[in-house]
Amino acid sequence: MNLQVSNNRGRKYLSIVRGYWDTETKKVRRKSVESLQTMRLLRYIANHAIVAFQSINMSSSNPFIS
Repeated sequence: MNLQVSNNRGRKYLSIVRGYWDTETKKVRRKSVESLQTMRLLRYIANHAIVAFQSINMSSSNPFIS
């Protein structure tokens, strides 16, 4: 399984794709397993998650976290 970025109407979408052997055409084909959000939305979510984890880490009194 791989990640694939595709363009549609000027937006980039992220999908999980699976490769398989097509016996009729004798070529490797790819099928989308799951379509994820747009790259812009994923970047927004990831940035906010990083900020949230950093604020938890900063305010933590856990001795194992430096």
